[in-house]
Amino acid sequence: MESWNTRVQEYLAASEPGKALELLEDIQETANPVWEHCRGRALLALGRAREALTAFAAMSENVRESGEEHQGERLGERLGERLGEHGELAALALSGQAQALVELKNPPEARLRALAAIESAPDLAEAHKNLGVALVRLGDQEGAEEALTRALELDSEYAEAHMAMALLRLTQRRLEDAESLLLRARELNPRSDAAC
Repeated sequence: MESWNTRVQEYLAASEPGKALELLEDIQETANPVWEHCRGRALLALGRAREALTAFAAMSENVRESGEEHQGERLGERLGERLGEHGELAALALSGQAQALVELKNPPEARLRALAAIESAPDLAEAHKNLGVALVRLGDQEGAEEALTRALELDSEYAEAHMAMALLRLTQRRLEDAESLLLRARELNPRSDAAC
């Protein structure tokens, strides 16, 4: 049987965040960090950044509490898997907060959250993309270039990273480069009408 998470991801990929949010609201797994992450993503896609920020903050709290449950354990493969999962979930929560903060026009705080996410999970392309967008908004083109390049190195098929790099190219008045990046983003996710 198909899981709720799979169905939510399909709705989000099909640019149907309203359906994703409806499904999530029916489930109400508020103590589940994955549920909070999916809810935050759906809210961001609907332009509800304040609510998304709250969802990602709840996700951070759930991950932290879950990590504390296992703090005393030091041995065993299961612990390693849990800690790895908690590190990645914590990074996803921080990265989601960064994206919401950019949308709420608070790039300095978004930059801090993205950096914290990268510290927790250095290979999380989403966090590098969110750092790059925050830096574009702060006018740090060199830093943005570095962050967005890293995001694309980590995931060359990440449509949002291509779109963010296009935003940077537009600020640099490199219109042909921006256009080709936007076309590549559209190839990777033809249903997305989202902008950076």
